[in-house]
Amino acid sequence: MKPKPIIAAGIVLLLALAMATAFARQRGRSDEGGHILALDNSWNRALETKDTKALDLLLADTFVSVDIDGSMETKRQFLASIKAPDYHPSQAVTEHSTVEVYGDSAVVAGVFRSKGVDK
Repeated sequence: MKPKPIIAAGIVLLLALAMATAFARQRGRSDEGGHILALDNSWNRALETKDTKALDLLLADTFVSVDIDGSMETKRQFLASIKAPDYHPSQAVTEHSTVEVYGDSAVVAGVFRSKGVDK
């Protein structure tokens, strides 16, 4: 009976296809994660340079900023605080970042540190 090698070859082919599909999905997630981290870095550069036009493009209209003291600002309030002449940022960095992609959404977790003067 020679069908056994054909069945075995079919199973190997199916496993190879399944592995290739899983690898492609993982690579796609990795590429998406890289793009998300690039956007996060763009956000940091925009903060450092007070580029509110870039921030306006990066942030959703429903954006809400929650500060270290628990106070909240809408997108409009946040952008106004960045434009304020009293605010002088010198550095904005996100450290130890990880990205999790969930369909058409992504979550970045990390430690955000900023330095500057806010009179």
